[in-house]
Amino acid sequence: MYLLPEELNTVLRDDVRGMLSEFDSSLIEQIIAETEAIVRTYLGEIYDMDVEMAKTLTDRNYAILKHFKDIVIYEIFSRHTRQINEVVAMRYDYAMKWLEKVATGKISLPIDLVVIDQDAPDTDLFLSGGKQRYSNDF
Repeated sequence: MYLLPEELNTVLRDDVRGMLSEFDSSLIEQIIAETEAIVRTYLGEIYDMDVEMAKTLTDRNYAILKHFKDIVIYEIFSRHTRQINEVVAMRYDYAMKWLEKVATGKISLPIDLVVIDQDAPDTDLFLSGGKQRYSNDF
């Protein structure tokens, strides 16, 4: 797991930590797993997210980790209360915009890129050229 639940304490105030204690740990782990899926979806076309998500502690990319935490905290707030903290919402919006910029190449990360196997057979499901035409004497 890229982010451990106890690591959320680095960005939470005491009152929010109390809110976390009300959650079942499996729910927090589920939110972390969902956030990992979001991050993989945005960054997986360019970066090797299997390698990055397998990293632990100081090996992780801190920019990804920061935004990962912001998204998790937003999800916790949205499930706990229907009233989102303004700062939490602002950080979530920034994190999502940051993911979009990374996904479009406006921001680059110093992590492993996806390796494309040039020798792999073409897996394109769409064929071009249309139906072969036959001559007809009629």
